[in-house]
Parts: sequence; structure tokens; C-alpha cells
Amino acid sequence: MNEPEQPSKSDIVSSRTRGYGDEIELSDEAMRDLIDILDSGEDINKILDILQPTQWEIDRFRLLLHQLWSGPQANQFLAEAELWVRRSKQEGTIPEFRSQADSAHAAHASLKKAHLNIGVIGPDWAGKTTLTSALTKFFGEFQPYDEIAQAPKQSTDGITLSIVQVEYQSPSRRYTHFDFPEHSDTVKAMIVGAARLDGAILVISADEGPTPQAREHILLARQVGVKTIVVFLNKTDRVQDPELIELIELEIRELVQKYGYPDDLPVVKGSALEALIDPGLSERAIRELVDCLDTAIPLPERNDDAPFLMQVDDVRSEAARLGVLVKGYIERGRIRVGDTVEIIGQMPATRATCAAIEISDTRVVEASSGDTIELELAKTDVSAIQRGQVLCQPGSVVLHNKFQAEVYFLTAMEGGRVTPFFPQYRPQFHLPGTDTHGRIDLPEGTELVMPGDTVVINVELVTPATIEEQTRFYIREGSKIIGTGVITAIED
Repeated sequence: MNEPEQPSKSDIVSSRTRGYGDEIELSDEAMRDLIDILDSGEDINKILDILQPTQWEIDRFRLLLHQLWSGPQANQFLAEAELWVRRSKQEGTIPEFRSQADSAHAAHASLKKAHLNIGVIGPDWAGKTTLTSALTKFFGEFQPYDEIAQAPKQSTDGITLSIVQVEYQSPSRRYTHFDFPEHSDTVKAMIVGAARLDGAILVISADEGPTPQAREHILLARQVGVKTIVVFLNKTDRVQDPELIELIELEIRELVQKYGYPDDLPVVKGSALEALIDPGLSERAIRELVDCLDTAIPLPERNDDAPFLMQVDDVRSEAARLGVLVKGYIERGRIRVGDTVEIIGQMPATRATCAAIEISDTRVVEASSGDTIELELAKTDVSAIQRGQVLCQPGSVVLHNKFQAEVYFLTAMEGGRVTPFFPQYRPQFHLPGTDTHGRIDLPEGTELVMPGDTVVINVELVTPATIEEQTRFYIREGSKIIGTGVITAIED
């Protein structure tokens, strides 16, 4: 018995479009292009290049995007997309259509700017949160001081802290800005990697000068790899003597040089509170500060060509249509809608399909290293993935359990240990995808490590982890953070 003849792709596409009437049939040229793409197995991006829909139109079809990699569903999408594009063009005078399309265009234009993560550090009551509010007033969507200061506590790997994230833009860059309302929040957030910083704004009060907390933050910034600092000397309106302000600036420069930063770093003087109350008084200082961020902080090197890797920072399902929403920071590589990712760490490895990508609440087709994104993983249950796991290109990550690292162990004042530790010490290591115990071996001739020491150690983990050279991690005793380090060599 002969098998029934399978319909051609041309017949399938034609049958899908004929149902909507002759006036919306695909043109012969578009039909040939689409059939060539389907025959060659090309992906969604080639199809969108032909249809050229707006981002809003793509959003209307997000429920079909994840099905595009099987033939009949792909043809259905093409027909539905062509119908929508034609109708949208006919209804282009509708205000809702114009505003949605214009909004999407503006959002995507801003995403083309270089993106950096900036943290504001400095002692309590120096005016960090006031400065954060002032930056949003002139360069982003304004957020009042009270809203930022009352940020709720959140738990990060068992560590409770307050952290506020705002966004603003200069003419050439897009900044994600992290504010830590309290000194302890700054220390914990920088160590656990709750904010991956490309640079920092050090806020110093002109009527106090550098305090012990400021010194601690500068040292910690150096330890966790923050390469560039810009100083905002706040509350200069409270100091009447210009020579005193010059002396404080000189003291700041000497302090940052002591901890490895250049002494010629930018120092902007002003009053964040005045800028909020009367922009005419200190708006210039806020604008000068952002200019310094643009010029003094170099663009970080992004490894877009490497295999995709992202640590999962948050998981939720209530807003997902197709599966689960996963938030994280792309360490390297890039990801596109439709890509298959592997979920590894803490549980048996599984795979899922990326159905949608958002950056700053804007739907995009692709994201790359350095972006903080939200992915929708199709047909994935919320129980199948959790914070701390890793998403990666399938087969690109190898697990290891032995490495060498350079580690700074916190002092008691920084929340670390009070007493020294000795060889064969077995604390808990937090690494990408894994939270596990491990054994520390000290270098030959080193009998103990005191709080405040920086030392090279050899580590053997109980559970293998997704680690590479230059991977950052931290060490805990229960809920207490006792050290932060960077892997210098893999040894297995």
C-alpha cells in the first residue's frame, strides 16, 4: 500500500493564507523566499528579515515562537505574521498602534547603547541614596528618596540584604545602578555577587571626610575586582572653607592610591540634596558625574563569541505563558530566541528552549555577554530549575572539583572570623551552580591564616562545580561570609 503523498511546503503555506481571503495572500516573491528558508532549515531570524515586523508585532506571536522549529507550526506562524503585518499597515492611523510601535522603537534604540553596571559605595549617611535619586531625576525615570530608602530585604543564597536597582542613560551609555542602603548590605552584596559591577561611585561627605567604612569599601572593591572608581564629594554646601575641601580631596586621592587605584581618578564636588530640591544649584555636578562615568570607566571586554553561560539569579512562573521565567547575568556568549540551553548544577542536567528574552522590560530577539536578562524557558516546570544553577550552551561546560585560588579572608569587623584557621579546614564554598563543602590546603610553609590575610590556597570540593579560571566565589561558615576569592588555576 502506497503512503499518501506529503504536501509540499508551498501547498502548506498557500493553504494557511487562503483561509483569510484573496486580499491577504502572500506575494509570489515572499512565497519563494519563505519556502527557500523552510527548505534550507534556516531559523526565525531569516524569516523576520523578510517580514520585517515591528517588535510589537513579534510580541503578538510569542506563543507561536517556541513552536517554530517544527514544520507545520512554522508555516502557521508565517501565515499569521503576514496577516498581522498587513492589517497593522492598514490600521496605522490608530493611536494605540502608533504609540506601541514608537515605544518599541525607542526602547530598542536605547538598548543599542553600551551597557554598564555601576554600584554606589561609601559610608552610611554620606548621601548615597540621595545621589541615586538625583541621578534618576536627570537621566532616567525619577525615583524619590523615600522609595529607594525603604527597599525591602531580600535573601540571596541565605544572605539577607537590601539592594536597590535603578536605570538611567547618558547620550552614549545605558547604566544599571545598584544602591545598598546600609554598610553591611554593601559588604554582603559585593561579596556574594548580587551586583556585578563594572565600576563604582564612591560617595564621601565633605563634612566628614574618609571614614573607616569608606576605607573598607575601597579595599573590598579592589578585592572583588572593581577596576574603576569615580568619587562624588557630597555635601560641599556644608563646608564654607575651600581649602578644607581641597585637603579632603587630597586625603581621598592618597587613600585610593593606597589600595591600588590611581590617584588621578575623577573627583566631582557637589550636593545631591541641593540637586533634588533646587536643580539650578547642583544640577551641574550631577551632569559632570555622569560625564565622568562615560569617560573614566572603560567599556568592559565582552566575550560574545564564547559559548553561552549564565548563572540563574531568580526563578518565577506566575508571569510566564509557556513555562518559567529565569533572570540572570550573561557571563559570556550570546543567546537568541529559539536556542536550546542546558541547565546544570545541583540537580541532574536538563535542556530547555528559550521562548522569549527581555532586557529592561523590553522584548528582544538576542542578548549577549554583560546583559542582565529575563528568559522564558518553554515547557519547563518551576521545580526543574532553581537559583544558583547555570544555563549554558549544551555540552560547553565541564565540571571540576580541584582548583587553586587567591582568597581574601574578612576581618571580624567586616563580618568574618575572629580566630585563624589551619590546614585541612572545611568551610562551605559558593560557586556558580553549586553550594558545597570543600577542603582547603595551605601553601608549603604556611601554618595558619589570620582574618584579614590574602593567601593562595588549594581547594578540593565535595561536589564538582561549573568553574573556570577567573571565576569568582565566596566562602561561608553557615550564614557568615568569611572570604572572597578568584580561581587562578584548574587542577583536575
